[in-house]
Amino acid sequence: MVNNRSYTRLETDIFANLYESTENKEMSCKVCNMSECGICFELPKDVPFLNRFRKGDGLAFSFVDSFRIGDKTETDVLSEKSIIKHI
Repeated sequence: MVNNRSYTRLETDIFANLYESTENKEMSCKVCNMSECGICFELPKDVPFLNRFRKGDGLAFSFVDSFRIGDKTETDVLSEKSIIKHI
């Protein structure tokens, strides 16, 4: 298969949390791949508010990374907001 995309995609196996403001709920999802132009999320099929996501809507998400330094467990959270371009 020929890849005609302008940007190289990085395949990942990372988990992220998406926040749905209308329901005030978070859901866990998988990040399938990333590029400098976008992120591909894989969402569970049983999410009740999944049909509310529309092209052009804002989307808030965060990556949570837990790691150990010596005997301590540290956690970093990177939160971002984005616009949905494709569904």
